[in-house]
Amino acid sequence: MAHYDQISNAEFLAAIFPKLQTYEHIAICSKAGDPSLGGWSPQAKSHKLPATNNNYFIASTFIKNGRFTVRKSNAIGCYALILDDVGTRVPLDRLILAPSWLLETSRSNYQAGYLIASPLTAEQADSLWQRFRDAGLTDPGASGPMTRWTRLPQGVNGKPERSNSDGSPFKSKLHEWRPQTRYTPSELCEAFKFSVWTEESQKMAFSPSSVGIPANCIPHAVGQRNACLFALARHFKSLEPQADLKRQREICKAWHEIFSEVIGTKAFALTWADFKKSWVKVKYTVPILEKCLTALPPPPDIDRLRDYGSQAKHLLQICIALARHHAPEPFFLSCRKAAELAGLTHHESAKILGVFVDEGWLIVVTPHTTVRATRYLLNLTTNS
Repeated sequence: MAHYDQISNAEFLAAIFPKLQTYEHIAICSKAGDPSLGGWSPQAKSHKLPATNNNYFIASTFIKNGRFTVRKSNAIGCYALILDDVGTRVPLDRLILAPSWLLETSRSNYQAGYLIASPLTAEQADSLWQRFRDAGLTDPGASGPMTRWTRLPQGVNGKPERSNSDGSPFKSKLHEWRPQTRYTPSELCEAFKFSVWTEESQKMAFSPSSVGIPANCIPHAVGQRNACLFALARHFKSLEPQADLKRQREICKAWHEIFSEVIGTKAFALTWADFKKSWVKVKYTVPILEKCLTALPPPPDIDRLRDYGSQAKHLLQICIALARHHAPEPFFLSCRKAAELAGLTHHESAKILGVFVDEGWLIVVTPHTTVRATRYLLNLTTNS
């Protein structure tokens, strides 16, 4: 077998966790001597891993609230499943699919890692892991995948019974390395002839790490819950405008479980009640904007509008389209969104919208706040 001795632990981790959200943290641990002695203290810096130590990581990401702890309740997404005792208890030829990596952790004993195409929730990871264990493809005594420590390529096996003939610790050897090889649960189940990975299994829960939570949905302190919940509702109503109440609850519950320590709200019922209100309050999302802007109405025939130029004319057409969609209710439009839609800078769009208000073409119903865009009514009939 070929060796990939040049792959550092940092490179290895970067390939396994390529695009982490700001709230996701990797757990790593370094232990000198016999790793069965002492506790497990997770750290977050891969450069503090001497190659003469036993070096470990967990193939899941975690939310960090104060002190970094590794618990299933803090886990966000599982990025890989690792099979133990391959080559000894599990014959190598039982690996029907090529693993993403194959690491020799003691003489002729390997760990085989299968990277997952999209991170799994705890329920999904446990369900898939149970299939591998029931099929005899891994150590039956190994712990579940969400919080299980597994070895990194640069390190040693300090267990006395695994030492070399001269008494030195066995050095881990990376024999196979395919970081671009990732599998869906369905592909793994089909290849290894497990029970079918059903659609219901795939939708057990919303996985924030796989979908991605925008920065404005992430609270950093107490008092930010309501603003982030509204942003969360707006984001997912844009992605899933037909989501039923069950699906909305899944999204909200996953968000609450991740950020409950940050927002200081223990009761999910309170978060759920506010999220439902926010979902109803979201007036338009990306699909609605696209529908409104597909065929813009012609610009009004106003002499003064022609004096303001083509960009102002285009922005007023956008306002007319949004106003017609929401009539007779006011429509929302922030300066930043107006700038994005009309190809302007933020300051230019703010000035032009201000001109529209001064001209009487727009009426401000509710001024903007830090979390809500300005609400306008169109007023072209009597002031054009």
